[in-house]
Amino acid sequence: MAGTLERKSVDEGAQLRRDLRVSLCLLALLLVFVLSGLAWDGNWQKLLRVLIGFSAYVLALLSAIGIYGLMTKRRASLPFAAFALAGAAAEISSGWLRPTARTAVDLTTALAAAILIGGAHWLALRSWRPLRERIAKAKHEATGQYRL
Repeated sequence: MAGTLERKSVDEGAQLRRDLRVSLCLLALLLVFVLSGLAWDGNWQKLLRVLIGFSAYVLALLSAIGIYGLMTKRRASLPFAAFALAGAAAEISSGWLRPTARTAVDLTTALAAAILIGGAHWLALRSWRPLRERIAKAKHEATGQYRL
């Protein structure tokens, strides 16, 4: 019984890490389209801001998740705090390039980015797999076919 629980935890952790990698790849693909549009328009300052923000987001997120995993010895969870920290880091790192920025760090904007950007990414990762399983189950009940 303990082996089954351990295996389930390892499988869940592997799924979460795979989902995180896929989501970061999808964000990078979206970034390519955004950067292409900004380059086409010649908006180099905004292109630099978006690129710096994305780089800071990914670096902060992967670092925070890695540190969390080392501290807790649990690799099967994605803490909200890591995503919030990454969202705030993205805003802080790119916010100083904004033409309307009055200070180097705007804490209210960083807090909003932590909640909106980090929170949306965290929520998408937490709800993706259960939602997918519910859709597959409903499809199986309707058609008799079950594929994930």
